[in-house]
Amino acid sequence: MIYRYFSGQRAGNFIGSYFYFLGKGYTAAELYSTTYGDGGITPQRYKTLACDDVKQIRGLIQTVAAYTNRTVNIIAFGEGTPIARKAILGGSCVDTRDSLGATLTTLVNTFISVAGVGYGKQFCNPQEGGCNLNNGMYCNSAFLTELNTPATRFEGQFSYYIYSDNDQIIGQNCCNTTVTLCSQLKNSNSYSRQPNMLHDSILSMTQDIQLAMLSSGGTYNGTLYQYGYGNNLYGINDPLYGLNGLFGYNGLVNNGINTGINALNGLNGFLG
Repeated sequence: MIYRYFSGQRAGNFIGSYFYFLGKGYTAAELYSTTYGDGGITPQRYKTLACDDVKQIRGLIQTVAAYTNRTVNIIAFGEGTPIARKAILGGSCVDTRDSLGATLTTLVNTFISVAGVGYGKQFCNPQEGGCNLNNGMYCNSAFLTELNTPATRFEGQFSYYIYSDNDQIIGQNCCNTTVTLCSQLKNSNSYSRQPNMLHDSILSMTQDIQLAMLSSGGTYNGTLYQYGYGNNLYGINDPLYGLNGLFGYNGLVNNGINTGINALNGLNGFLG
């Protein structure tokens, strides 16, 4: 399985996801991630969907598939979603015109977009670099238009997306319409809607749903999932993945060590 995260984070930020899937039967030899771009040095509003980043992720997909001699599963988060989708789609880069090659669809079993840039960001200003009309995250950019043109699924054999009604980074409505969901993954098998989660918590708070999607063989059906794990696999007080657990929303390892909302570097933390 390959984790593909957004441009402002590094692979090591997601140690929580790594340990979660280890605890569910995956081995270290089956879990892969990488930091692309400059690992968050460039402010998000200026970071474009660059061809070099696409090439890096494409190479990782090909390498992992060859090394394991198996199809791969991909979990993409935020801006990592369009980068990973383009890496799979192939063709030419819109910014450099470099040729990537043929599609990698046959190398991917399940593709999951979590709080991803599907059709764009609701509050994207095309005058800012990261939202430019060529390889930016504005709804009608050339990059996103290409990804959302195919009439059939190309991301893998199965695909899903997870989004939240309260995602303050990606937003809800894109393309100047109330019917186009910013995080929607076109041609997906199904989705899961979260009513209360903020953007940075969606990945760690839906790990059980991600696992269910990966394990379903294309049969997963969308659900409305309440905050705090409620009646789901992990109760609110679960010591590892519950609301206050080590990997929970208030825990030490939420989206990375010491970045939980109440942890040292978190929203309410000493260095937050």
